[in-house]
Amino acid sequence: MLECLIVGDSIAVGVSQVRPECASIAKSGINSQAWNTKNMHRLQPTRTLIISLGANDACSWYSRPEN
Repeated sequence: MLECLIVGDSIAVGVSQVRPECASIAKSGINSQAWNTKNMHRLQPTRTLIISLGANDACSWYSRPEN
């Protein structure tokens, strides 16, 4: 079992830089759906899990279709 694992987006990347004792599965710019598709199978039992996902999930109001 891992002692500590950090998963997620660019915020998780930043956290992993100040918590080098933790393993990390993080990528800048990734959204929740892409992270889950790519990495969910890689999760392992861990004592402490730090998750940062969702910062890249919002779509711009410019890209929304008109009603």
